[in-house]
Amino acid sequence: MYPTQFMSPYKIPLPIEPGFVSPFATGERAFRVEAVNDTVDVLAGTRSLTLEITHPGLIWTGESCSCPLMGFEDSHPFLLILTIPVIAFDAHVLRWTLDDAPPDGYARHHIKEASFYGVDRWSVDLVLQGTAATEPLPINFIGIDESAMWPGKKKAGNSSSGNGHEIMDLFEKLDGWLMRETRGNVDVMLLATVGGVIRV
Repeated sequence: MYPTQFMSPYKIPLPIEPGFVSPFATGERAFRVEAVNDTVDVLAGTRSLTLEITHPGLIWTGESCSCPLMGFEDSHPFLLILTIPVIAFDAHVLRWTLDDAPPDGYARHHIKEASFYGVDRWSVDLVLQGTAATEPLPINFIGIDESAMWPGKKKAGNSSSGNGHEIMDLFEKLDGWLMRETRGNVDVMLLATVGGVIRV
């Protein structure tokens, strides 16, 4: 059981430089959610499509939770910025290529996917009814940047710049701050996530 009842969320606003474009927005590292094999049956009022998710350099593609601070039985808290692997959307789904049948009627759906290292694409077939069959479908998506996980991806030795990834410098500073503020009573795992909303 995931101990969500013991967690408190924290958000840290970060400044964005003017003109910044995420490397995951365009180019070969782009995180894409696309509708392929997309057809509409006007008489039946349905839309059949394959959602194809491409996520080079990202793992555990899905929707995020906050940065909780939680305590264990030894009173040694653990700060965790974690991503729950899902995409999310609202629709009346008649059929999909998942193990279990979709719930009846219009609902919020979360589709989980855990990628292995080097696997950067997955897909699911859907048959939709109602407004999702006639209007663009908003999809929420998120994934962990595989090269930006603290402390697992920091450089060995005495390097103070992580692994060259910009966010790793921030993680190192946050780790040091928590170490000082908690007198070494917090173990930290920090994960950089990439996410957004797209209409298909």
